[in-house]
Amino acid sequence: MMRKLLLVLLLLNMTACSGVKMWLVGKDTVIEATELKTIKDPLALNVVWKTRLSQDKHAHAVQLQLASDGESVFAATQEGEVSARNLTTGAVRWTVNTGVLLSGGVGLGDSLLAVASSEADLILLNSKDGHEVWRTNAEAEILSVPVITANRVIVQTVAGSVIGYDVATGERLWVFDSSVPVLSLRGSSSPLIVDDLVLSGSANGKLFALDFMNGWMKWESSVAVPRGRSELDRMVDLDGNILADQGVVFATSFQGRVVAIDLYSGRVFWARDFSSYSGIALDERQLYLTDEEGLVWALDRRNGASLWKQDALKGRRSGVPVIYKGYLAVGDFEGYVHLLSTSNGQLMGRVRIGNQPFLAAPLVVGDYLLVYGENGDLALLTMD
Repeated sequence: MMRKLLLVLLLLNMTACSGVKMWLVGKDTVIEATELKTIKDPLALNVVWKTRLSQDKHAHAVQLQLASDGESVFAATQEGEVSARNLTTGAVRWTVNTGVLLSGGVGLGDSLLAVASSEADLILLNSKDGHEVWRTNAEAEILSVPVITANRVIVQTVAGSVIGYDVATGERLWVFDSSVPVLSLRGSSSPLIVDDLVLSGSANGKLFALDFMNGWMKWESSVAVPRGRSELDRMVDLDGNILADQGVVFATSFQGRVVAIDLYSGRVFWARDFSSYSGIALDERQLYLTDEEGLVWALDRRNGASLWKQDALKGRRSGVPVIYKGYLAVGDFEGYVHLLSTSNGQLMGRVRIGNQPFLAAPLVVGDYLLVYGENGDLALLTMD
């Protein structure tokens, strides 16, 4: 039976007779995309350079995150290309073709890159020249970003497995398996390494903390509990990014909750109902996230209380937010990157990169913001 399903009911774009774009949330809620309004005295987001990578028309079904070491930007295409470009000029440094359809990446470590394929291939490359170090098979598709450390490569598969590999040889060292429901969103959260723990979110709404060396479970905590009669009602995927800071783990799920959890015990500090499939951003005081309808929220990280909500992006499939130069940057389904005030959510500026949604969360590298569209548009932005 299929374990992962591209949920048309969730992510389908429609063009109505009037030309108004809509999309569906859950079983029966139709959300109309909010029309963008002119911003008075906007902040200027400038395109430093822009290029287009070869990209499959179905690239929205994968998660190909950008990576950077501060000098180069590394990008992968679903068609199998991995490339390195000069960060500030966009000039190509090297390009390799892996020979497989890529579905997860790019993970970055010390002079190493990791990408994964829809056929379960895990490929480690040298980041200096793209030379292949090793290749192995995880036995299930990988839709998340592999994590590279000094002695491990950690991946999470759509079958619910978290696997630890030897970074030098590619030998499989340990496997942790969790159950996967019959119906779930197409995607996986990427593992997060904190101290000696591997944090992993599952399609059944649970967050696991595993021992980094052997994969043994230290604790588990429920971010969401399946509710309802139908399989669709009971979907509680934890597909967004997981963040940890000062001993607290923050996570959210689809049709579930947003939670703050003790890193070392799994005890829930606070939780509130929330539904999101994208991810979260964090600063010293606030937690930022987008909900399933595209609204952008700021919560008090101490207790989860609402601080502000921005509904001007409702229906625009707001993606994963990131903190950029003290503002909140978030992409939408028409290729716009929006800047919001972190203090009150006010829209402060925007720039359009293309006409397609973004393939990955924006990546902040120093004074720059990197964005990557589903149609292959790769751009470096800066703000005056």
